[in-house]
Amino acid sequence: MEENLNEVNPMLLEFLDTRSYDEKLQILRRMELDMTDKLVDDMAASIDVVIKDGELSDRIRELKNCLATYDRFDCSDRFRR
Repeated sequence: MEENLNEVNPMLLEFLDTRSYDEKLQILRRMELDMTDKLVDDMAASIDVVIKDGELSDRIRELKNCLATYDRFDCSDRFRR
């Protein structure tokens, strides 16, 4: 299947536009069956992490772990109330 390089996955755009790590994790869970290595790399880069090469399922799990950890320690929303 040939990808059009000018088209961006709408779910990736939603992921990039979302500020909350919890919401990013929700988006990742929704699109898990459609994930590719490139999407994992793009999502990881957007949160300043590198997910090492390997099985796609392992890479997705690692990205989920990163998002969950970031969400757990993110203080930005706690102080805005």
